[in-house]
Amino acid sequence: MTRRLLVMRHAKSSWSDPTLADHDRPLNARGKRDALRAGQWLLERRTVPDLIFTSTAKRARKTAKRVARALGSAAPDIVTIRELYHADPETYASWAASAPGHVETLLVIGHNPGMAFWVAQLASEIDAFPTAAIACVTLAIDDWSEMTVGTRGDLEWFWYPKLESHEGKHHER
Repeated sequence: MTRRLLVMRHAKSSWSDPTLADHDRPLNARGKRDALRAGQWLLERRTVPDLIFTSTAKRARKTAKRVARALGSAAPDIVTIRELYHADPETYASWAASAPGHVETLLVIGHNPGMAFWVAQLASEIDAFPTAAIACVTLAIDDWSEMTVGTRGDLEWFWYPKLESHEGKHHER
C-alpha cells in the first residue's frame, strides 16, 4: 500500500500590525484567496486529505480552515500541533508518523524553511517553496508509523497559486 503526503506551506500572512507576535499574524487578502484556491485545486484533482495536521500559528490554522472550507462536505478533521510551528524535518516526520492507520492522504501545513527542507529530504529539491504551495509525495509505506525523517518518496506534483497565472496549473513529475 502507498500513502500520500501533502506538504503545504501556510498562505500569505499579513505584516500590517507590527505589534503582533509572529505566531499571531493573520492571513492577508491574497493569503485568504490562495488558501481557498488550494482547497479547490485539491478537490478538482481528487486529492482530498483524510486528515489535516497544522501548526498552531494563526496563519497556518486559518490556511487549514480555508482549505477545509473549499473541500466542503469532503473536509477532514483539522488537528493543531504546537510543535509544527517552525518545525524541522525530523519534527514534521515524527508527527506524520502519528497519523491514524485509516488515513491514506495526510495534509501537513507548516512553515519554511522546515517545509522546503522536509520535501527535499523526502523526494526532491524544489527551487522555491512559496506561500500556499503544496508538494504531493507518494510514499511506499503501509502505515504512517513507518515514517521517519529518512523516509524517501516520489514527488508526484508540486503546485502553488501563482503557477495558474503564468505557467499552467502545476508541475508534474
